[in-house]
Order: sequence, then structure tokens, then C-alpha cells
Amino acid sequence: MKKPPIGEILISKGYATPKQLKEALIKQKSYPRTLLGDILVLMRYISSDQLKHAVSIQNELAQQPAENNQQQAFPQPSHQASPQGDAGGKVAGKLDLLIELLIKKDLISMDELANLADENAKK
Repeated sequence: MKKPPIGEILISKGYATPKQLKEALIKQKSYPRTLLGDILVLMRYISSDQLKHAVSIQNELAQQPAENNQQQAFPQPSHQASPQGDAGGKVAGKLDLLIELLIKKDLISMDELANLADENAKK
């Protein structure tokens, strides 16, 4: 089954509001290579933990047959190991915290971060 939109999941869980989602979608037009969830985190509308939770729900729903998705809207995620293993998850979590800290301390702007993401995507 096709993955449900991340914004729909974030709103259904109460992590983001429709207004916040709309603002992030507008911002994403300027940075099309930056994922919507990452923009919401960078804008401080949601936490990185909330994004991870929503993505795990999204992935779980995408793996279910279509008839199960109609019966169970946005189930709680299963706590399975990531494909990268525990070390990969810890590194990603630390990276998220570092990025949030850099933004909070005004050491990097969202524009600079998006440019770095664009440069990295080209490699």
C-alpha cells in the first residue's frame, strides 16, 4: 500500500496543526529536496521524536494490506530495530540534537541547513 502523507499522521496524532503543516509546505517549496518532517522539526513545530514516531507509523501502514489500513487508522508503531541497527539510530538521534542545538544557538540558519542538504543530495 502507498504510504499515507506524513502531515496527515502528524495532525491525527496531535503533533502538528493544519496551520503549521501549511506553513511548512509553503517553506518546502523553496527547499524541495528537504523532507516535510525535517522542515517541521527545523521550524520547531514538532520534535525529532515525534517525527520518528510518525515515520514509524507511516512505514507500518505502508506494509499492511489495504483492507487492514481501513480498519486500523494510525496504529502505534512496533518497536523493531532499525535496518541500521541500534548504533545507526543513536547516531541519527545525536545528529538531530546537534542540528537543533545549532539552530537554537543561531549558529546555522534554516537556509544554510537546506543548502547543505541540497549539496549532500547532489553527491
